[in-house]
Amino acid sequence: MSSERRLAYSLIAPAVVVMLAVAAYPVAYAVWLSLQSYNLALPGERHFVGLANYRAVLLDADNPLRQGLGLALRNTALFALAVSAMSIGGGLGLALLMHRDFP
Repeated sequence: MSSERRLAYSLIAPAVVVMLAVAAYPVAYAVWLSLQSYNLALPGERHFVGLANYRAVLLDADNPLRQGLGLALRNTALFALAVSAMSIGGGLGLALLMHRDFP
C-alpha cells in the first residue's frame, strides 16, 4: 500500500468512526431496548425478554400493536419513497441549474 493511500485512510478514519458512532449506536441501542420488557411507570423493573416482544407483535392477533403494524410499515415505505424522490429530483434540478452558463 502506498504512503498516499495510507495517508488518505488515516485522514478519513476519524470521520468514519464518528459517522458510525452517530449512526450505529442509536440503532444498536434501539435493538437492545426492543429485547427488554420495560414499563415507564416502573423504571426500575426492566428485564431481558429476548424475542418475546417481536413474537407478541407478529403472532398475537389480539395485540393492538399488530393491528397498526401494517399501516406503520406502509406509511414508512411511502415516506421513504417520497423523500427519496424529492431528494433525487431536487438534487438533479440543482445540478442542471448549476451546469448552465451564466452571463
